[in-house]
Formats: sequence, C-alpha cells, structure tokens
Amino acid sequence: MRYITAVAATLLSASGLFAQSIEESLTVEGRYTPEVIAADRLPVGPAAVAIAPPATELDNDLSGVAVNFPPDALSMPATGWRTSKAFDSSRGYIDLMLGSWLNSSLSAGVAAINNTDTKLNIRLQHNSTSLWQAWKADYENGYPYAADKRFRYDETLGAEFTHRFAGAGTLNADLQYHLGYFNYYGARKGYLKTENNGETGLSAPTQTLNDIYARVGWTAATGTPFSYGIDADVRYFGYRANYRPTALTAIGHEFHKSKGTRETEINVGGNIGYAFSGSSRLTAELEYSVVTRNYVGNLNRVRVTPGYEYTSDNITLHAGAELAVVSAGETRFRIAPDVRFTARSGNVAFSAKIGGGTHLRTMAWRHQMNYYDCPETYSNVAYTPLEAMLALQFNPGGKWTIGIEGLWRTTLDETFGGRYMEYLNVADPLSSAFWWSGTSGFHGEGTTHRIHGFSIGVNAGYEFCKYFGVKGKANWQPQHGNSGILNGFDRAAITGTLTAVSHPIDALDICLDYNLRAKRLTGLGLISRLNLGADYRINEKWSVGIELNNLLNRHEYAMPYQPIEGFTAMGGVQILF
Repeated sequence: MRYITAVAATLLSASGLFAQSIEESLTVEGRYTPEVIAADRLPVGPAAVAIAPPATELDNDLSGVAVNFPPDALSMPATGWRTSKAFDSSRGYIDLMLGSWLNSSLSAGVAAINNTDTKLNIRLQHNSTSLWQAWKADYENGYPYAADKRFRYDETLGAEFTHRFAGAGTLNADLQYHLGYFNYYGARKGYLKTENNGETGLSAPTQTLNDIYARVGWTAATGTPFSYGIDADVRYFGYRANYRPTALTAIGHEFHKSKGTRETEINVGGNIGYAFSGSSRLTAELEYSVVTRNYVGNLNRVRVTPGYEYTSDNITLHAGAELAVVSAGETRFRIAPDVRFTARSGNVAFSAKIGGGTHLRTMAWRHQMNYYDCPETYSNVAYTPLEAMLALQFNPGGKWTIGIEGLWRTTLDETFGGRYMEYLNVADPLSSAFWWSGTSGFHGEGTTHRIHGFSIGVNAGYEFCKYFGVKGKANWQPQHGNSGILNGFDRAAITGTLTAVSHPIDALDICLDYNLRAKRLTGLGLISRLNLGADYRINEKWSVGIELNNLLNRHEYAMPYQPIEGFTAMGGVQILF
C-alpha cells in the first residue's frame, strides 16, 4: 500500500500497466519528494498497452528527485496532492499504516476550497520509527558498544493555493514546513562535548532539521501569441547541530558538538514565449538563484535558457541551450546544449537528447539523496557540459513492451556524500572495512569531482492476460573513481527491478517486486530485496492494505554504518471522504 498519492487506491484505470512517456516524472507543487523511492505498490490493473515515446530514469539531473536509490531505513510515501492526475470525486483522505518496530505513517489531506476558479488543498504527513536496534547483532558478534535504538520522526504540513483571474491569468502558491527529529543510529554511543564543554551524555548523537518552503507564481492569460509567467520561491533548510568525533575513550566515542549549518535558497525567474502556430513556438526563461550560508559566503547563479519548440502528432522537438554565470568565490561562465527529440510510428517510439546544464547541489538536495547526510557541508553548482541519451521502445503485438536506452555524461564539480555515520565512527578500527579507494575522500562529505561515464539499460514487459502482467528493467553503469555517473551515493554499477502485478478480482490488487543494487562502494555488498504488497477495496470509500518488505530477511547497508531493517510488515486503512 505504498501510495505515490494517498488517493491512488481508487485510481485503477488511470493508465496502462507499462505505458510510458518522454516526460514521465510528475511535477508536484512544493517540491516535496520522498527520501526514498522503494517499490511502489500501486493498485494498478493490467490494461491494454498504448505505445508512447520512451522515458528513461537516466535522463534526470537528480535536482531534488531521489530516483533509483536503495530503500532507506524508513520508507516515506510522497505527499503530493493527487499526483496521479486521475479523476476522483473525494474531497479528502486519511491513510494510516502501522507496522513492526513501531514504524508508522499517517497521510491526510482535504480540499478546503474547490470550485471553478479557486482551489486550496491542505495536507499532513507523519512518519516515525522508534524500536529497531540496528546494531544488536553486531554487538553480540564483538562490537565494543551497543548503539541506541533507531528513532526518527518526520512531520510535514503543506498547503497549495490556486486562483484564476478571468481574462488576466492564474495565481498559484505553495507553503510547506517539514520538521525532522532523529538519531545517528549508526554511531557508537559516546560523550557529547559542546563548544563550552557544558554537556555530556552517553547516547548516539541526535539531530533536528527544519525545512521551510514557499513559492508564488503567476501565469498570464494574454489572449495573444505572446505568453509570459513569473515565479519566485524560497527554501530554508537547517540543522540544529554539527558533530565531529574527537576521541575514542574506554567507554565510547567523544563527539564535539557545535551550531548546525543552515542555508536559504532563493530563486526568482520568469519565462516568455511566442507561438507562430499551433505547432511551433519560441521560448526563453531567465532565473536568478542565490544560496546564503551561515558559515561561508553566498552562492549565486544566473541562467538563461532560450529555445525553439515544435510539436506534431508523432514528433516533438526542442532545440535550445543553457547559458549560466555562477559565482561562489570565483565567477565562471557555463554553457550547455538542450536539444530533445521524440518520434513514434506504429509500434516503435524513439527519443534522443543532447543536453547538459548547471545543477544546484544544496543541503536540501543532499538530504533527499540520503536522509543521514552530513549536516556540515555546503552547496555547490555541478556542471554537465555535455550528455547524450538515446532510447528506443517497441510494442510488438500489443502485449509486449521492449526497450533499450543508453546515456553518456560528463559532469564537473559533482557532489558525493552519504557517509556521515561512517565519519562519526572514524576512531573505530572496524570502520576501515568501508574505506573506499576512489577519489571521493574518506567519508565523501564536502568533496566534489569531475566524473564521466555511461549507462546502458534494457526493459521489457508482458501482459499475460487482463489479470496478470510482469515488467522488468536493468541498467549497467561502470563505477570506479572518476569513471561513472551519479545514480545514488552508493554508486551501484548494476541496478535492476522486476515487478509482477495481479488483479484477480476488481477489489484486490497484488504486487510482488524484486529490487537489486550490486557492485556498490567497497565493503557495502549488494542490496537484494523481495517485497509483497496487497490492497483490498471494501467499497468506494474504504480500503485496507498490507506490505511485507524484505521477505528474504537480508541484513544490508544503504551506506557505510547505515544498516537497513530485515523483514518488516505494515498494514493499514485508507478512508476517502
């Protein structure tokens, strides 16, 4: 019952099982994304396949989207408002799940205002876990210190507002607050030492984060070939404390505690366009971004993205470029192409891209890549001068889908991370098992590098009947030092998914999926997870479901000193009103 949106349980006929599109990812106002993309157990019944231009997970600059990343210690459903974009008459929902180790999830939302011109949606998301003792087995096998139980509490409250002014345009605004409180459960117990040496204790270090996001935008209705819009957003992201290991004592570690790092990101921009006809138009976007930081200077970026777009029944073309000026201690000029092409004919679809650009790697982005990332790093701008992507999708006979894709990319000033809990154990001789001989530094925090590499992927699906279908995907992207592409901080060279969905009766949906991440950072081993989920709709308003995760009960690591739970079970109920 892993909902991409909490109303998804009633949206069985929204799309075909294997249908794809060139812009497959959904935009959620407010940029709230889950920390983890695990197996989606959506109640989707197999349906006739409609061929569409192929999509690729590789064609993603990872700017705030944690795609293709291993399951984390706690699954967190997305809370975007009805991101499936399918019709549902319910005004609100409540989705509650409880499970082993006191894992819990509560999603709720209501359309406070919902009329032709004005809409106000309010949502609440709670996630927590508190009982899993991650290091109990290791302690019994000779680890010198037993760590605390892992705990983690996340609360998110958001609102989205839209109002259409007749003959003028549309105003939209978003506001969201996310509060997180958790412990670095992979760190050994030890003394905490403040800047004035006034605090001591014997526990794993704890952390609080505050994440506030606000956005306002205007899209004009000109009634002419000209179009324009303006947009502004601000995001504050900050940690309560920074921790650094200072010594290994007879009873545990000693950590130095200081004031946490905070960042504020501000983006202001606009766009203009001119339509020559119903199929072609000129576009241009201008954006200014500034990231202020409490310990170091500001980061600034100005970018312009002019382009030409052409659309017909079977062809889409975008030809443009990104020109940017980046200032972070020194000023640099960046330029990259932006050419995208898709075409389809009969049962074949093709897409190609020659692109690149600049990407803000903020603290918020790093947190979305790994929940337990270092709280003492700063933003930078990664630069991709060139990437090339090709994808081809076939739909022979209606029941089969077969596709191949390839990507080559080079990126300067790319960011690595996710090894903070290893860093907290730097005085532990056992941590040497996780040292990586590549170029990302000891724990990979605050280091940037030039990387270049390729990825090759294949996918296939088959609908056996209207009650059962399977689909799978595998990618190979060699990773070693500066060779490779960023597809997660663990830098897996082999990734794969295999999913079987069944719709035996109208009210029941079952999904069995297998996820693999192999040849990762030295010492991590592979992630191999088999999961089962089922949803049963009692009536139009009530649904119940269950998740059985990691059926093989494998004990694995998302990152060094970041173990993942073995077998877990969750069950719950959803109410639409």
